[in-house]
Amino acid sequence: MATDPFDSWYVCTTPFVSADPDFPFSGRKGVTRVRGTDPAYVRWPQFFEVLTSSDKSAPAVEEATAAPGKKRGA
Repeated sequence: MATDPFDSWYVCTTPFVSADPDFPFSGRKGVTRVRGTDPAYVRWPQFFEVLTSSDKSAPAVEEATAAPGKKRGA
């Protein structure tokens, strides 16, 4: 069964910033994820590759502290 490329998720492979004032967009390597139907992927497919099953976990998010001086996880 063939996979529809428009159902696939893509991850940015090269950091870039759009120079088009009508379409502001920035891609971060390994962080920015889009669908095949996303306008950013349609405009700049050369900056993206298909996510593999091992890449589909959520990217790491740094935990914020609740108040100045408070330690994380405490």
